[in-house]
Amino acid sequence: MRCFSLVGIFFVTWFLMGFGETYVAKDGEFSGFSLFLCAIVGVAVTGLIIWVTEYYTGTAIPSGASRRQASTTGHGTNVIQGLAISMEATAVRR
Repeated sequence: MRCFSLVGIFFVTWFLMGFGETYVAKDGEFSGFSLFLCAIVGVAVTGLIIWVTEYYTGTAIPSGASRRQASTTGHGTNVIQGLAISMEATAVRR
């Protein structure tokens, strides 16, 4: 699905701005191709954010199972487990 987005962004950028012409902005110059490169980075980062969110909130993974188990014993353990998962989400796992 992301490929369709990039194809659409490519054609819209090419149609509206072109890739050869350079435009002057307040802080510098840019081209249509540089905007397209920014769109590629944005789509990649969006995919990464979706993947991380699904990993830490999905039900088919160990962290989801641990949240379900913590929810059976009360509110306090559910909050503690949620904090533990959120702290784990900030670290890079190997």
